[in-house]
Amino acid sequence: MKNIIIITGIVLFSTLFSAKSFAQSSHSEHKENSSSCCSNNQKHKEASCPKDGDHSAHKQGNLTEHNHADHTKSALFVEYFKLKDAFVRSDFESVKSEAKAIEKTANNDKIKQLSKEIYSAKNIDTARVVLSEISEEYILLAKESKAGIYIAHCSMALNNKGANWLSLEKEIKNPYFGNKMLTCGNVVGKTNE
Repeated sequence: MKNIIIITGIVLFSTLFSAKSFAQSSHSEHKENSSSCCSNNQKHKEASCPKDGDHSAHKQGNLTEHNHADHTKSALFVEYFKLKDAFVRSDFESVKSEAKAIEKTANNDKIKQLSKEIYSAKNIDTARVVLSEISEEYILLAKESKAGIYIAHCSMALNNKGANWLSLEKEIKNPYFGNKMLTCGNVVGKTNE
């Protein structure tokens, strides 16, 4: 089930941030920016490349817009869902590992800082306080991108202060309580509403 959720998330964000056709004239702009976004030093012949810099799948004449910010945002959301799932399982080692992955992926300074706070936390309860803050940042990103992701809320989280999180499904799996109160909470909306 976890793999299905992760795959669904990848497909969702790949679809949301899919490349769009554009005119040949923007190809020169891409070449100027290519060194900052692709890991290899090959000369760019096409207007798009995957995150790993592998250019073998490109076809000349079928140019697509190359937006590494979208690639990064998509990867960032995948990492968020991995982090949230680690909290649901109450697996503190995985929480720290996923938070480090977010720090490496994030371009957003606030998300970088919050991810550091999560993996530096002394225990999972302290990390869950930061989860509420990083979740709010992700909710803003999802709203900006018009992604239709569920926003869930638990009014009992954080000593009854309440906290939100993003979910790819309507079924509640509470990251603030894990197995203690796995289904505590409700969906309060979607990020594209």
